Parts: sequence; C-alpha cells; structure tokens
Amino acid sequence: TTVGDGNFRAQPVASLHQVANDPQLLLGKLLNPSTPTAGKVDNPYYPADVAASALADIASLFTTKADNWLYGETRYARGHSMDFVLRPGETMTRYFDPETPKTYYLPYKWTEKGWQQFPTPHPDYGIFTANGPESYVDARRWASGRLEFKPALWAPASFLRTENLRLPDPALGEEAFAVADATSPAAAVFEVQSPYAIINGRFDLRVVLPDETAAIRMEISTDLGVTWQTEAARQGPFEGQWLVAPRDWLTSADGSLTALSGKYGYFVRLGLTGAASVSSVMIDTRFQLNPRSLPALVPGTNRLGYQPGLQRRRRALPVRTNELDWFAYTAGNLQYLTEDSQGFVFPAGDAAVDITFELASPDGAPLTGFDAGGRFLDLKDGLAPDKLTAEPRASAFANRSRPGPVSASLEWGLGWDGPFTPLWQWQPSLEWKDGNAVRQTLRWPEVDSEVRSLPPDTLRVLVRYRLQNVGIDEFRLAGITTPAPAVTPLLVTHVWTEDGAEKRYTQQVPDSSQPLDYTIEIPAQAKTRNRALILACPPLSPPPAGQQ
Repeated sequence: TTVGDGNFRAQPVASLHQVANDPQLLLGKLLNPSTPTAGKVDNPYYPADVAASALADIASLFTTKADNWLYGETRYARGHSMDFVLRPGETMTRYFDPETPKTYYLPYKWTEKGWQQFPTPHPDYGIFTANGPESYVDARRWASGRLEFKPALWAPASFLRTENLRLPDPALGEEAFAVADATSPAAAVFEVQSPYAIINGRFDLRVVLPDETAAIRMEISTDLGVTWQTEAARQGPFEGQWLVAPRDWLTSADGSLTALSGKYGYFVRLGLTGAASVSSVMIDTRFQLNPRSLPALVPGTNRLGYQPGLQRRRRALPVRTNELDWFAYTAGNLQYLTEDSQGFVFPAGDAAVDITFELASPDGAPLTGFDAGGRFLDLKDGLAPDKLTAEPRASAFANRSRPGPVSASLEWGLGWDGPFTPLWQWQPSLEWKDGNAVRQTLRWPEVDSEVRSLPPDTLRVLVRYRLQNVGIDEFRLAGITTPAPAVTPLLVTHVWTEDGAEKRYTQQVPDSSQPLDYTIEIPAQAKTRNRALILACPPLSPPPAGQQ
C-alpha cells in the first residue's frame, strides 16, 4: 500500500512502521470491506483478504504494536560456500535422482531428551518423513551424489599429512604404505571436502596385519582435526579387504545419525602400529543436492560451458560454542548458557571478555586470506533468536542481564602482541534514515568479514572477538589457501538416456583452470532423461624410477 489518497503510482510506498501507526493506510483504500478503490491501489490488492472482507483483521495484526519488533541490522549470514576442489584420483558424480528412496540427509536436532529427528510428518497434507525431502505439491524431488577418492599412496600430495609413515616406491614394485619406525605408531590423514550436505561415508581398504602386534584404527574429525572420534579398529593377524563406515550414533524410524551427517567435510586418520601396512584406499562419500542446479540436456543442440572457480581452497572451522576451550583462548570470565537446547556464550560479569582463535591451514600451507564473523546478541529485551526456525523466542536470560555498557568488536592480527586490525565494531545506537527511532529493535547483527590480502608466507592469523554485555551463539571462521599453479586435466561426463538407451558424452578439459565451451547434439525427436553429471580428475602417474 502507499501513503496518500492520489494515484498509487505517484505515491511513496508505506513502510511497516507507518502502517503500524496508521491502519487507514490499508483500510482507506477500500470502497467497502470487499472492494478496493480503483486507482488508489494496484490490482490485485490483497486479493484473498479483500474477497473475504478480512482486511480489517490484517490491519489489526499490523497495528498491534506490542509484539512488533524490527531488525535494525543484517539478519542473514553469508552462508555456506559452494566452492570445491577435485584432486587427482577424485571423482564427483551428481545424479539427477536419489540413488535409492532412502538415500537422503535426515536432519536431527538436540533436545533435552537427546538427539531427535527434526522433520515432523503431517499426514493431513500428505507429508511423510519417510518419503524424503520431496515436494508434496508437485513432482520435484531431491538427488544424491558421490565423492570417490582413490589416492595415489606413493604421492605425498595425496595425504593431508603423515606421521612416521613410509610411502611405497612404485619403481621397486611397492604398493603399500607402512610404519617407518615399528617402535612408534604411524598415521596417515586424508581430507574430504564437499560443497553439499553429506549423508554418510564408506571406506574400502586393503590391509595387511601380519601378527597380533599389528593393528589399524580409523578415526574421523569434522572440525579440522581439533577433536577425533574412533570409528573402527582391527587387530592382527589379518589380511584382505577392510570395509568400514562411521558408526551410528542414533537410529530412528526414518534414518540414522553419524559423525558425518549434515557436515561439509571431514578428515580420516588411519593409525597403524607394528608391521601394519595399507595397499589401497577408497574413500566414498555420499551427499544430497538439488538436481535443478545441474545442466540438464534436452533434444536438439546443447551448448555448454565449463567455468572454473577461484583457484583457492577454503576450509571452514565449525566451532562448537559449548566446547569453546577446544577451539579458542579465552581471557576473562565467560559463561556458556543454554535455553530450549540452544546455547550461547555471554560474559559472566560487566568486564569485557576476549575470545581469540588461531587460524592455520591443517596442511601447513601459507594462508592467503580468511573469513571471520558470527551472530552477536543483545538479550536485554527478553527475546533471543531460535536457531531452528529463525524466529524470535522468549528468553529468561534478560532477567540476568546487566544494565552496564554494551560493546563488541571483531579484529585480527598476526601475533599475540599485536597490532590488531578492526574488522567490525558494535554500534551503540542505530542511525534511522527517516529520523524516527524504533525502540522495539532486535540487536542481533549477523557479521561477516573477509580479508583477502595477507603478507607472504603467513602461517597463522589470530582473530579476536571482544564481548561486553553481549553474547554470541555462532562463530564463523574459515582459512583460505592458494595452491601453486598447475596444469591439471578434468573429464566432464554427461549421462542420459535416449528412448530408454543409455548415452554418455565425455569432454576432456586439458587445463581445468581455464574455461571451455562444448556442444552435445541429441536427436530432436528423442525422449530423453538425464541421469548424471560426472567430474573426474585423472589419477597421478608414477614418476620415473629414482624420482618421487
């Protein structure tokens, strides 16, 4: 609706604040409860509500100001990055359908009763969790995909890092990595990064454990190696295929929860003792995606283009606020509070508290940039954000809030002694463009800052959050590295059917850092169905004898 009674095209649009103070901005545009005045409003004007003579109820809703709250700052986070990097020996297959009706990511939520399924079935509307994340109004469905990584075990670049490990020499006919010094344990760490939410993973190994002193253990980390969970172990003697998967934390009616559920990346650590050796590794990760984001082929001429992204690797650090001591150094009296199974950190006194994170690349590569941010919370009005619905919820914490000064900042530096460079600072009062301040304002700013220029050979960055009578319920941090330039080929394969017969087209991209256009022809009268889009980075070739 607009301000004024003239032609609506010449009038300014009314703000929510103006409507809340003047219901006639809505009701004054009506000839009668079910008929708008021609020329005063655009057509249609609240069609369902006007037809039902219900606009008075809408006006009442808008003008009930006691529970009207405004966001004065950015309400949304920047979100997850869809960047991904394929390594030699790695293949990403994205299907246009789920591989099976049960291949989907099932979200869980933490409650006072423990982990529970998050989706709620609504039988009256034909919505059942067991059907997966499909649309209940049309034929739209989800799809699944796979990341398959078969590393070249002789190549140091295949590993994120190693400890006390002897790699095989292909020139000598060796295939297996083994413990270098049998008096100490060894470890091989591999990395998986997915742009899509992970469903689960599976690990296929060829293992030799010649005697009872030899053993292998598989661990997973979903926080860049800060913490590890043992998923499987095997004691010798044993020789053959070792097929393992993350253990189920919980099995419910429609799926299961594992360490990988809903994550976007993880590390796999293989711990070896004694004379243990591994001659083959295949890491298979399944994920969920929206198939409408894929290039679907149609009958006729299909003109397609491969376009590389930024030549960089971004690793996000998923900080758990309830276990902050694992991730950060805290100076000051900080408390972790939880309400309705949702937690946040808040200073325990009026003094400011510093929370400092150290960002470094887990593979030891220099940082070329980083991201830092989070959601800051002023809770003095008795409201807090609900993490599951993004709506406000009542909070009892306001009763414990203090009337002292409110401040918060975000800054970064290269050393503990500084200097620190500001990235963001709390604004004590908002600037209202119309000059009309609104008291009922939610001060929960979403902050996202990025730095893309660092001194050469920067191995770590310190990011400091400072809080004074302000809480935070989400920390967002990520380090960025830039790989050395290299000419790496890529194979792009489209899979579809024509009149029921499977067809494939593979386009070789000689240099995956450069764009490439190509064309696929399909008979105009063919009945087609898209099956998959496959991106494959060919495996490394063993070096000549004497070189590795």
